[in-house]
Amino acid sequence: MSMGGSHRSRPVPDHAYFSSLIWQIADLLRGPYRPPQYERVMLPMTVLRRFDCVLASRKTMVLTEYERLKGGRIRGRALDQRLNKVAGQRFHNRSSLDFEKLKSDPDNVDRHLVSYIHGFSKNVRDIFEYFEFENEIQRMAEANILYLVVLKFAGVPPRPRPRTCTNAFIPFKPLLRYLCGVNCWGARGYAGNAHSGRFRPPVARNRLARRHLRRVTFSVTV
Repeated sequence: MSMGGSHRSRPVPDHAYFSSLIWQIADLLRGPYRPPQYERVMLPMTVLRRFDCVLASRKTMVLTEYERLKGGRIRGRALDQRLNKVAGQRFHNRSSLDFEKLKSDPDNVDRHLVSYIHGFSKNVRDIFEYFEFENEIQRMAEANILYLVVLKFAGVPPRPRPRTCTNAFIPFKPLLRYLCGVNCWGARGYAGNAHSGRFRPPVARNRLARRHLRRVTFSVTV
């Protein structure tokens, strides 16, 4: 696997890596999905994996704080805000699951993936609800490709210590750029650059998903 850049523990994927990844995922989706439908899986999974990477360093602290507050008087939005602060983001995940754990139980990956998404703060849950992503999870599970897709995304290494929203999405931008540029998607949705840290996803099934996604990702810091 060709990798661009260098880092002692986690090298950054280069263009060749992402090109290979895209085609591998497309091969898995071919059959259950037509090419114009690939983005129904690729975009939500790209976002989900990136959020997983961004939250990893403070995951244990978030879980500890959640266990301390669970069942108390702090609930709903107030609880989200408290856990977001611990996570150091405008969002968090309170599930004990992550991509590494999703890999460990192939027979129940559909149930665990839904549970993992439900563990996010409401602003992120809304994104996946607008994408109707649970329908795609069920569809992939029925086609026996869900676990293989999860494995592909779990293998994407995070960028070493991104410090601001400016570079938090850098490893995933080639994938998003490609999805928006291929003719079969018929739209140029990419609006990110190395200076803004923003992106507009390709044709999503609900405009609210795009709006919420921009609002959340603009704040990503590590």
